Amino acid sequence: MKNDPNKKLIVLKPLLLALAMVFAFLGVGKIWLWSQGASSGSDLYVGIGLSLLSIFNFIFLKLLKL
Repeated sequence: MKNDPNKKLIVLKPLLLALAMVFAFLGVGKIWLWSQGASSGSDLYVGIGLSLLSIFNFIFLKLLKL
């Protein structure tokens, strides 16, 4: 059996997709908590950062054409 580089990408795609979904969920949750007044102002920046990280992760997946 040859070492197939595409096999690594096949394993990487669901992992990156799951990571992007987790970042999106946590980011929206942090922003929602901030909007309800249940947390400090720094949570807004954390939420925006996690949401942006999720968007960049989706863009990275598209650039890899996975």
